[in-house]
Amino acid sequence: MKRNHYSVSGTRNSQVRGRASFRNLLKYISSLTVICLLAAGVFISGAHAEENGLKRLSGKYISVMGDSISTYAGWSDSQPITGEECTYRYGEAYYGPEGGDYHNTDMLVGDTWWHQAAEELGAEILVSNAGNSTGLLHASYPANAGWEQYLKEMLAYKTRPYYLGTADKDPDVIALYIGSSDMGKEKIDNFGTVEDVDFDALIQQDEAGSYIYAEPKTVAEAYCIMLHKIQVTYPDAEIYCFTTVPNAGGYLNTCNNRLKSTVPFNEMVKGVAEYHGAYVVDIYDEFNLDPDGDGEAVQEDWDTFKTYFHNDPHPNASGFDVITRRFVETVLANTKYEAPEEKPQPDGGNDNIPEMPAPQPTVAPTMPPAADIPETGDDYSILYSVVICGFAAFSLLAFSVFSRKNGYTKPESKENL
Repeated sequence: MKRNHYSVSGTRNSQVRGRASFRNLLKYISSLTVICLLAAGVFISGAHAEENGLKRLSGKYISVMGDSISTYAGWSDSQPITGEECTYRYGEAYYGPEGGDYHNTDMLVGDTWWHQAAEELGAEILVSNAGNSTGLLHASYPANAGWEQYLKEMLAYKTRPYYLGTADKDPDVIALYIGSSDMGKEKIDNFGTVEDVDFDALIQQDEAGSYIYAEPKTVAEAYCIMLHKIQVTYPDAEIYCFTTVPNAGGYLNTCNNRLKSTVPFNEMVKGVAEYHGAYVVDIYDEFNLDPDGDGEAVQEDWDTFKTYFHNDPHPNASGFDVITRRFVETVLANTKYEAPEEKPQPDGGNDNIPEMPAPQPTVAPTMPPAADIPETGDDYSILYSVVICGFAAFSLLAFSVFSRKNGYTKPESKENL
């Protein structure tokens, strides 16, 4: 029987075109699969890095004790930070919102080092125990008797260590960024060292077990009393002690004169912190003002250093970024806390991620709530499944379109040719 040559040839040409189109489609699908899987892998690994790294303090509370560098209106001046017997119970704020009567109104609360750190670590700020010009031992201001009384009552070794928690919560982490006033105004001989402290004379106990503290004569003794009171009051809290930096005003020779007190002061802080089992947040080292450690800065480093400060020892937003980075790194390297495991939520939410509190602020905190940010592997597994299912559906649709466009049909068996 004579075959229809045209019909057979046309069928074969159609099959060839169909097979070629099919191979091209397979290449297209394979390439798209690799791209989608790589993108999904990068996205999910990044999410887990955040969960297992920067959210180590999820559900934990941070309290801060400091001077003007750690203030912000509506936070440090919103709750008592000294004892009931004190005339001055609220810390005055150096930083505040635009339009307010504050020394610096260029920044939002979200720019401060402590607010940034809490956000990055997944924690809440419990208490901001900070006030302008307050220190460890120095409280002299003869020109204004009222201000001098404020400084005396705000000395960090007195009642402030008892005001780092609230009625129903204790801090898990306590950050102590204080001492700039003492470093700039106290004589170097008054700094002292932890080796010079006579603890038997400085801290005693009566028959009832209550502690009796002697009046400190050096900054080191005041620092030791402050740390002891904190550890007795909040025994489970981790404590982080900050070094200090010199005032950023003036010329290079002024800076190097200030470093003559900055370096020994920071050595005192490190010694006291180590004795009490606290961690050191070395922001002096982070600013790289004296990279070779000889106690003197060079012009280039001094010029760079000054760009991080608003006025003298008060950082601007860039300076706070540097401080935040060193604090977060130190916490992640030392903390005993681990990122909590997610507990399944009936509505698919995640209640483990806290929102930053608003302790009766003058200006509402600007940090957005973190509860909408997925942190757990389950959330991303669901997203991953959705991506894969969507990709599969798209591939089937693409296959159908390519088949119709290129006239591809199922190849006929040899017997039919």
